[in-house]
Amino acid sequence: MDVLDKLQSGLFFTPSIEAVAHAHLGSIEKAEEHEDTPLPLLSLSVDVDIQSRVSTTKVTQQFTNPSESAAQNARYIFPVYDESVITSFRCWVGPSKMLEGIVKPKEVARAEFQHAVSQKKAAVLVEEMTPEIFETNVGNIPPHSFVRVEIAYTNLLKIDNCTGGLVLTIPTSIAPRYGAAPEQYTQSTLPAEGLRINIQASMSDAICKMESRSHPISVELGAVAHQSFQQFTAGAASGEFDPSKARASLSNNSTVLDRDFVLFILSAAGRSIESQAVAESHSDDSGCTVAVTINPGSLFLSNIDTEGFNGEIIFIVDQSDSMNNKIRALRDVTNVLLRSLPEDCHFNICSFGSTHSWLWPASQSYNQDSLQIATQHAALFNAYMGGTEILGALQSVESHYNSSENVPTNVIVLTDGEVWDVDSVTEYVRSTSSNIRYFALGIGDLVSHRLVEGIGKQGGGYAEVVSESVSGSWQGRVIQMLKAAMTPSRLRCEVDLGLPIPMDIAEGELPFYIQAPYHIPPLGTFSNLTLYYMVQSNLDTLPESIIVTATTDYDEILIAQMPLRKSTNSPAIHHLAAKALMADYESGHSWIHSHYHNHNPTTFQQILQREAEQLGQKWSITGKWTSYVAVDHDSQESHEASLYQADREEIRSSSHNRQLGSPGGFCDYNPDGGFSPTSPGYSPNSPVYMPNSPGFSPMSPEFAPNSPEYSPAGMDSPNYMPTTPIRSPGDTHNICSPSSPSFSPGVERKHLAKELSLLGILQTQSAEGEFQLSDTATRYLLESQFMLGVEEQLIHGLVSEDLPEEHPIRLQAYPAILNIIVIAYVTYRHAESKDLWELQIAKARRWAIKTLAGFERFAIGEKGGLKEVLSSLEKIAISRLLDNMQTV
Repeated sequence: MDVLDKLQSGLFFTPSIEAVAHAHLGSIEKAEEHEDTPLPLLSLSVDVDIQSRVSTTKVTQQFTNPSESAAQNARYIFPVYDESVITSFRCWVGPSKMLEGIVKPKEVARAEFQHAVSQKKAAVLVEEMTPEIFETNVGNIPPHSFVRVEIAYTNLLKIDNCTGGLVLTIPTSIAPRYGAAPEQYTQSTLPAEGLRINIQASMSDAICKMESRSHPISVELGAVAHQSFQQFTAGAASGEFDPSKARASLSNNSTVLDRDFVLFILSAAGRSIESQAVAESHSDDSGCTVAVTINPGSLFLSNIDTEGFNGEIIFIVDQSDSMNNKIRALRDVTNVLLRSLPEDCHFNICSFGSTHSWLWPASQSYNQDSLQIATQHAALFNAYMGGTEILGALQSVESHYNSSENVPTNVIVLTDGEVWDVDSVTEYVRSTSSNIRYFALGIGDLVSHRLVEGIGKQGGGYAEVVSESVSGSWQGRVIQMLKAAMTPSRLRCEVDLGLPIPMDIAEGELPFYIQAPYHIPPLGTFSNLTLYYMVQSNLDTLPESIIVTATTDYDEILIAQMPLRKSTNSPAIHHLAAKALMADYESGHSWIHSHYHNHNPTTFQQILQREAEQLGQKWSITGKWTSYVAVDHDSQESHEASLYQADREEIRSSSHNRQLGSPGGFCDYNPDGGFSPTSPGYSPNSPVYMPNSPGFSPMSPEFAPNSPEYSPAGMDSPNYMPTTPIRSPGDTHNICSPSSPSFSPGVERKHLAKELSLLGILQTQSAEGEFQLSDTATRYLLESQFMLGVEEQLIHGLVSEDLPEEHPIRLQAYPAILNIIVIAYVTYRHAESKDLWELQIAKARRWAIKTLAGFERFAIGEKGGLKEVLSSLEKIAISRLLDNMQTV
């Protein structure tokens, strides 16, 4: 996807302006009438302060109006990460006007903004279009003046389930969302220069790694953090070396961020991601906030075995038009997932776009035939099914899944997340999560984190986001998601704070403590949930520990006790708790909805709005009922700023779409454009295919049965090699095939060894677990990694040496020997990619043990158990691999 096709944050206005010259920006072309025109962005800085899992980010952007006339009703759109809470907002207009945000009820803020603009005064209105996209209405900008916008927000860092590290995401652009876009949805030009990102981190343990998964950065491990956020953003020098601290900055200040900025932090002991309870006192001593983080994998389920999984796995696969540049990654992801499934499970695939279709009417047993059909199906994935109607696909699961109580069903959603109506999707997932567990994999650089995180969190699983690029280690994270889906238990958790439980609450009063989120979704091994408790008492009244109780699917009760740490330096906890409570109010699943559900609708809405407004004004939380108002510090007048979340009905009835930006950087407004059903590439009746339906014929001509590329044997054929080679992380060469011009039996082994691909090997595995390497090229490449004679040495360790060379049992041993060589090569040479291959290698070992049992009467019975024999043979193969590495 071209960078100009992505929504970027920016300041823009609609009146046309004459072309003007600027020393650093060239010129601004005259815009057509009603066209959204961005003001030039002069500089952008992002300062991030990380304290354990809590991140505080300040974004500062400076724009200019170089024209001869004022820019009226200028608007600024900016993205923030899901579940982030804006804690402050300030805007400077020209040399003298400084507007600072104060939260007020929504209607008050709106009225003040309209009045300020009508009086030709500077004003700022911040409206929430969706929880990930915020819009600032800056009002009137004088000619030849500058505007500086400064926004600070806080959020919890996401946990990387693959490594146990923490992930910071700074969203720098928003993908085109399918459906009815909120009113005034626009896009601006990309920043041309002046970008700076600075990050400082402070962990509980020594930081052993800090790296970016998206951009080149410079890192200083051990650089001590500043004493205050103000010192950090001012660039003041810090003190001595501290291994628990680190700093990072973007290595090229002129870099254009065409994707989310992603930073990974790994600390030694990993205490930042463990289950924990922290209490922080309110600044006015009116109460305290308790944050309880539950990580079931470490708290209850540390020894989970996935080998006995015999449940159901359903893949919901996005093939909408917006997946066009991600379809290669989608095929790779699905191929890896399919080959990593356990032998005794059932599985199915649902493809969706404007409509949806299923590979089979019901899930099929996992075997070689079903794997072959599914991999052929995945090879035909294409982005041709119209819009992203994910809700209909999820709802169709109810008529296709196995509803038996003893068969656990897990749904893995693969999507780019480019939809607007996220609330309906997450609400449906929440309502069905008692029977089905959901996981979500977001594919692409511009995924809606709110969608995938909502599916994973509300569905009892978790979510991951992978890049469009094949480089990196994202494949391993995908396999960890499948591994999580294969864990046997889901937990229903409760927390006992040791405080009086709120019972009868008089109208107008608050309970002794409020829990948010009020609804605790089912949790799995890899889940991670933080609950907040806003308590009407000080820290001294809290107990020294809390109790977490969990009930499994089999009604087994697990109990864990956690110490309660009392803190005085975590003020961000209060804002995060207030944000979680506001989200409960807006979603309809709060303590108010539980206690006042019997009241008449009018009274209930009055209570809900009153409590939401009071919460928002106390903690500066914006949302459906509260908005920012900018106050002019010179006149002390409230000129305004608001934050308003439109209802879904509002969005559908009053919104319009906009086309993507032109190369010149201007944003074209078109009532009939965007991603509506009138778009040229949209077709609600796009043909969908089902391989088991009569007359099945894939649309792509290159996969026709009479085409050279078509192979009836499919991807599991021993002779199958992909038309487009699959590469593993770090590989720079294609997989070699017998027909490849570069292949010749006479080529030196040293040269051929460089062509061997990890994914090329893994894709040859059958459903039973055997690596089918009858292909001459791949087999030769693999054997070239070992010293000559390794096969014979392994055979001598497997069968009796008294057997004649021509004995059939020796010939039958070669497949097992070859698989042992594969296991040794993959586990040793690709140890860093264990997350990618561990499920397939575990399956290969199970197949090898079954195969070895056939040789027991010849030799194995005298040499110990089957697992011990396999282990000794692997050690022999690894030693021959090491010998060869020393001679090369």
